[in-house]
Amino acid sequence: PFGVDVRQLIETICCRKNAAVENLKTYYRQLYHVDLEEDLRNSLICDAKNLVFSIAFGIREETAHVDSGRVLQDARAMNAVGVGRFSSLQEFGFIEILRRRSFPHMKELFQYYQRLTNQSIEDAIKSECSGQYEAFLLTTVAMIRDKASHFAERLHDALRVAMIRDEASHFAERLHDALRGLITDDSTITRIVVSRNESPTIVQSQIDLDDVKRRYRNKFNAILEEKVGRELYGEYKRAVVRILDNN
Repeated sequence: PFGVDVRQLIETICCRKNAAVENLKTYYRQLYHVDLEEDLRNSLICDAKNLVFSIAFGIREETAHVDSGRVLQDARAMNAVGVGRFSSLQEFGFIEILRRRSFPHMKELFQYYQRLTNQSIEDAIKSECSGQYEAFLLTTVAMIRDKASHFAERLHDALRVAMIRDEASHFAERLHDALRGLITDDSTITRIVVSRNESPTIVQSQIDLDDVKRRYRNKFNAILEEKVGRELYGEYKRAVVRILDNN
């Protein structure tokens, strides 16, 4: 249950048109011989389960016309009730609005809500919700606001993680090469160990010695501190080992 990728679930189901959701349910049943709703019911923890079903399998209005009076009414209702409460009987509750109103309506509603309350809908969610419930609502709001920007940020995060992983592997390989020769490459060892320990930039701060040490162990089946202890000598060895042990 805790392995469910809430954001991916929302991106796949919860911000699609009604017909697309029905098609998805049909293909899911054909592929896996089980209803999508049943699989979700068995996979989600309680605080997000009702929310998923309410938004993913509700009937959303699909009109492009936005009634400003209705938007204002919804904004006032959300302010009165709060965004953190779930009830299938709450006609004007946030979840009921989120699952039924059209996407153009919701985009305008978020703006009205901020003007009315002096806080964004995201800040309201963060202050009133937690866990999968919070993650689900925040991702749903992000998708409704600007789906393209949401996916651009997701791609940016994914590529950044890939870059960090690759660079950590690169430093692990450099250290391995510097330590395995007849004469150790002390300048390379010092540069990598010290620079990864100082972390002076935002990106570099996430490629720290712990990342390099883990990658070294995975790639070469050896512990970096032990390898340094065997290959280096004297005060230099003690200084490098001390830096490694402090991470």
